[in-house]
Amino acid sequence: MVTTREELVQRVFAMRPVLHRRFGEELNRELHDELQHVTINQLSVLQHLQEGAKSMRELAKTLGFSESSATATADRLVREGLVERLDDPGDRRVVLLALTTEGCTFVERVQEAVTRKTSRMLNALSDRQLVEFVEICQTMLAAYEADECPHAAAPHAAAPHAAAPHAAAPHAAAPHMTPQDATQQGVAR
Repeated sequence: MVTTREELVQRVFAMRPVLHRRFGEELNRELHDELQHVTINQLSVLQHLQEGAKSMRELAKTLGFSESSATATADRLVREGLVERLDDPGDRRVVLLALTTEGCTFVERVQEAVTRKTSRMLNALSDRQLVEFVEICQTMLAAYEADECPHAAAPHAAAPHAAAPHAAAPHAAAPHMTPQDATQQGVAR
């Protein structure tokens, strides 16, 4: 049975929400207590602050939030003790946000859980499939970064190996799921 590119895309589209939901459910069980107090937006802020202190404007721009939304999110994280406000030594008018020790510990715990869950999910792949999966993800990321899609011009029939047994098919949707996506899916309310 030869499967067309369009049919394969539809299979990926159909599998994606199932993988997201199952990943999120398991992550929620593992981090139930911690995730009770953090929203998706707050988790995004915490993950970006892991790179270092950032101004409210910089954080809002990076995450695609309005400055007022970023401020409200930061206020809640400060109240939770996960983030602190610092003076910018280079500009007294600017306030920086930085993770507290508790915030660092929280983000590390979430990332460790995501890494464990991702590792368990990828155990279903053979070493060869895992190498291919990583190469596919890298190809997709490079295409997105270049703002082009290599096969967008015209639909093509799938290569003979594309119609391979269904064992690897459930993992075809995973390139769309970064650890951050998975984490966000796990805390969706």
